[in-house]
Amino acid sequence: MLNTDNIKIFGRSRKNRDAITVDWTCAGIEFNAECEGDVFAAFRYNSGQKLCFSVYINGERSRLCVTDFSQKTRDEYLVPIAVGLKKGCYNIKLLRQSEAERGPAEIFDISLIGKMLDRPKDSDTLIEFLGDSITCGYSNLATCDMPPDECSQSPWEDGTAAYAYLTAEALGYDFSMISRQGTGIVAGWDYLTNPMGAIPKVYDLLSFYRDTKEPYTPERKADIVVINLGTNDVYKFLSEEREPTLNENDFIDTIYSVFCKIYDFNGSPKMIVAVGMMSNEKTHAPLYHWYSEAIARFEKERGDKIYFCHLPENYDGGKAHPSIAGHKAAAEVLTKFIKENI
Repeated sequence: MLNTDNIKIFGRSRKNRDAITVDWTCAGIEFNAECEGDVFAAFRYNSGQKLCFSVYINGERSRLCVTDFSQKTRDEYLVPIAVGLKKGCYNIKLLRQSEAERGPAEIFDISLIGKMLDRPKDSDTLIEFLGDSITCGYSNLATCDMPPDECSQSPWEDGTAAYAYLTAEALGYDFSMISRQGTGIVAGWDYLTNPMGAIPKVYDLLSFYRDTKEPYTPERKADIVVINLGTNDVYKFLSEEREPTLNENDFIDTIYSVFCKIYDFNGSPKMIVAVGMMSNEKTHAPLYHWYSEAIARFEKERGDKIYFCHLPENYDGGKAHPSIAGHKAAAEVLTKFIKENI
């Protein structure tokens, strides 16, 4: 049985019966322990895709793939997250690398030789990221010349090496992310058949892939919200696969309504639109027009500012997505922007 009193929880996660859900990118846990020897985590997971985590032991990072280890019982995995520790005090953090579409997961036990210490403290600031494949770190471990079918698999994706987590880490903020490949604000790639194809349909849910109706009721709301959406919308809008019934006003109106939903839900957070990693003002001009119009309307009607940060383009990862270097460059720009403006 998992004792959650000494465990800090990251992301849109919750205590679920005897476990902590870890469905979204960078969802996870952190705890302090006085221990020695091996430390194990027990996971529930039943997807065909590998479930990958970053493990931080006193800040030193490693990677584990849960499905590479033996199962306790069906769909339950007992995974060593630290091996051969010398007796001492340790800070241990587990953060999910693979996106929510790979399948819901739970951590239902931590076993160690020793004892848990006081729960790690919260940061004064909680930052939330809304995004698509870019925020997930989709194919950021791959290269642009790799076969698309290969680099689209979860072992080539690391959300903890993506711009969002890197920004939160650089600022020392607590964080939460809701992102998924193909998602748009209005018209992601599968928005006609999948609610996750458009963020307004799922923003106020805890975890769409776990429960399509359970509301998100956080104990703590976001102080800053970064919106990196629209790349899929504008690619869809400019392609032959465009839905002919959608016009520019549909995008502007929906973006405005998303601003209002985020603002009201979180109690007037600072909001930043951060786009550009797979778009630019010349080739993808409609996206920048939609945001400009929606921001102007929001600021006029709500009387509060929405910030705009342009992130550097990069197509060097798998399937022409940003590479690790591209994410680092974007994180540096966004971190600097937040320090100077928020």
